[in-house]
Amino acid sequence: MTVTTGKRGRPKGYPKSGGRKPGVPNKSTSEIREIALAMCPEMMANLAKLARTAESESTRVSASIAILQWGIGKPRESHEISGPEGQALFVPPVIDVCFTSAHQKAAA
Repeated sequence: MTVTTGKRGRPKGYPKSGGRKPGVPNKSTSEIREIALAMCPEMMANLAKLARTAESESTRVSASIAILQWGIGKPRESHEISGPEGQALFVPPVIDVCFTSAHQKAAA
């Protein structure tokens, strides 16, 4: 009997076994989601009350943002990428680059 140290898990080449199959929802996640959905009306009422009547401005703003993000969704982030001095970037077509390099290798 050989004892190997330092290696754990299944050996290379063996298929994975056990675990939840792809596409099967996690039971605990779905239970938590059901509880949260049941509490939504009460929590939204609490947020609305905070947004209107909280003494702290930061609390009113945070509650208002939470309500808007839940109702409308978070705004999407966009990033603009430019070349030197704000000019457009030149991106060579990948097919042309691959095709040209393949022909150069063949000709050599």
